[in-house]
Amino acid sequence: MQTWKPTVAGILDIIAGVHGFVGAMVLFGLAGVLSFGFDMQQFGPRFPAFFRGGLFVVIAISHIVFGSLAIIGGIIALSRRNWGWALTGGIASIFASFIWGIPAIIITALAESEFKMADANLHHAKVPTAHL
Repeated sequence: MQTWKPTVAGILDIIAGVHGFVGAMVLFGLAGVLSFGFDMQQFGPRFPAFFRGGLFVVIAISHIVFGSLAIIGGIIALSRRNWGWALTGGIASIFASFIWGIPAIIITALAESEFKMADANLHHAKVPTAHL
C-alpha cells in the first residue's frame, strides 16, 4: 500500500536542495563583496582578500554538493526506488536547509517499510521468457 510519506519526503528533499542552491548563490555574492568591495579592517586584523571571502566560497560549494544530493534523493524518494539513496538525500537536505531537512529525514525514516515493499515487488515481478 502506498502512503503519502515517500512523496512528502521527496518533495521536502527537493525544496531543501533548491534552498541550498539559493543559499549558495547568496554566499557566492557575499564572498565577492567581502573579497573586493568591502574593507574589513574595522572589524579585526587585516587578512588578504582571498581569505576574507574564501570561507563563504567553501560553504557555498558545500551547499551545492548537499543540495545536489538532496535533489537526487528527493527524486528517488518520489519514485520509491531505493531507500538508501532516499535516506542519503534526506541527510544531505539537513545540511542544505535545516528547516526543510529535519522533517524530510524523519518522514524518510518512517517510510522505510514502504521502500522495502516496493523493492520486493519489483524483484518478484514475473518477467516473460521465451522458450525456444
